[in-house]
Amino acid sequence: PPRSTLFPYTTLFRSRWKLSPPYRAEAASAGSDQVGQVELNRDGERLLLSRAGGPLQLCSLAKPKLGIVEIGQSFGVRRWAISPDGLNLVTVSDQGDLELRDLQSQQRVRVLPRIVKDPVDLCSSADRQLVVVCGSDGVAHVVSMTENKELFSVKQGSDLQQAFFSQDHHSLYTVGKRSIRVWNGATGIALAHLEGLPDIESCLLTPDERSFLLRTNDKAVFCDATTGELRNPMKHRSRVTHTKLSQDGKWVLTTSEDKSARVWNTATGEPATAPLSHFRDVTWGAFREDNQQVVR
Repeated sequence: PPRSTLFPYTTLFRSRWKLSPPYRAEAASAGSDQVGQVELNRDGERLLLSRAGGPLQLCSLAKPKLGIVEIGQSFGVRRWAISPDGLNLVTVSDQGDLELRDLQSQQRVRVLPRIVKDPVDLCSSADRQLVVVCGSDGVAHVVSMTENKELFSVKQGSDLQQAFFSQDHHSLYTVGKRSIRVWNGATGIALAHLEGLPDIESCLLTPDERSFLLRTNDKAVFCDATTGELRNPMKHRSRVTHTKLSQDGKWVLTTSEDKSARVWNTATGEPATAPLSHFRDVTWGAFREDNQQVVR
């Protein structure tokens, strides 16, 4: 592993790796409290993260301990998402209230109360106009943030864990434990259903929208969006904790409890770099916009 400094009891530990030989890392701590959800903003220089019992924090990668900005009071926030353009933040509370904020000014734009009980997932459409919120009852609610109302809901089943839109938001995808359903993004009419898949821990749609990237136990694997055929398994020695696709869809980043992150070639499923080693389990990672570095 490269030389780096660890801070005592640090839960979020940032490494920025150069993805061409020699594989070089810069490392820093971003705090000592338990970290929950983490996202890299589109500028590639700031992390948005949640900590147990505290507000959301926008953390500068250049100054991880000094460049932290708290974004409002987020006590009771269950899930949150950054819009694909990096301009807006949407959150859902334990009570099911949706809140939209401008990420530059950190100002609240609007609030939609009581959309769903016991939310389990949240996703924004690419144009920031729609949000889908999943409840523990197996129902996904599609909400218009411009019209300030729920448009429709669809039922995946009690195993619903995730939902997201296609790039043009014409399609809505809901993900269960071993199945994926496709719905019309405007009406909620069912279009397709894939069953008999391996146990799914998370699912991503590839940029060409022809395949899903599934995270399942100790590997990531591509799944044909039409036939359900699996291809190019990418295995670790232990459980895979996170997957990420590069913006051009050519590379996959996986992180694992085997204390490493790996970058894979999408077309072949073969490793594109040597393992990016860490001193502890790696739980999250992302590509920067130029695809030349990963942050983890």
